[in-house]
Amino acid sequence: MSGILRPAVHRYLLPTGVTPLIESYITAVLDLLQKEGSRLEGVGIPLRGFVLPVVSQASSYAFFGRSFPAVELSEPFHAFCENFYLLLAGVPRVFLRSYTNGLATVHTLF
Repeated sequence: MSGILRPAVHRYLLPTGVTPLIESYITAVLDLLQKEGSRLEGVGIPLRGFVLPVVSQASSYAFFGRSFPAVELSEPFHAFCENFYLLLAGVPRVFLRSYTNGLATVHTLF
């Protein structure tokens, strides 16, 4: 079955599905870099603090559209992600306050 589906995906779905997604991502990255660059002109910050929020927000916009609350979700989502592995390891939720708060915030925004 994969011998039939995989070529079909590459031949038919990728050109029509991935290209617009990549174009949307590139447009969002360029817009956000320009906006953040002008906002932070003359200010020294670590590269990670500049790039990660832009990439995260651009990815959200590319997948879900410009109306997606990417900025509001950024901090709670990262709190959720940073502690998710602890939950999988069996740590009780009472010790994962930032995970619980982040998850609750994500749920309220949807």
